[in-house]
Amino acid sequence: MLKIASNKRHTFVSNKKHLKMKKLLFCLFAALISLSSVAQSNLKPIIKNEKSSFVQTAKTSTTTFQLTANENEMESLKKTAATMSTIKLSTKKNKSNLYDCTLVIIDKPEALYVQRIFGFLGFQYFILDGEEKSKDELAKSIASLK
Repeated sequence: MLKIASNKRHTFVSNKKHLKMKKLLFCLFAALISLSSVAQSNLKPIIKNEKSSFVQTAKTSTTTFQLTANENEMESLKKTAATMSTIKLSTKKNKSNLYDCTLVIIDKPEALYVQRIFGFLGFQYFILDGEEKSKDELAKSIASLK
């Protein structure tokens, strides 16, 4: 009888340790995701106040902007963009950590969809005319470029 009781106790302790390990792994995974999001959310696209910064056709929209980022941030951004078949992100490094970027969206050329894609890419803010704005203002801002 004592042997059975000790086995149950042992099983209970093992399950408790197993549960703690699962919680720890979950917390580490959540922290990793959070850190990668924070890294990208610090990126702020710089959009020039020119009509050529947002061009719409019947099937596509093209948004051009500049981005200050390090190589790891750019690689992460490119990988995120590559997961969607309806967008194409091309980048060209100008000088130290400054990139010219072109975002082409296929089949959904609306300014509101560009705003959604900016959010998907991790951009929380953008800069227009030297002023930092929330990504929630993007659709209105690019639709009214001069």
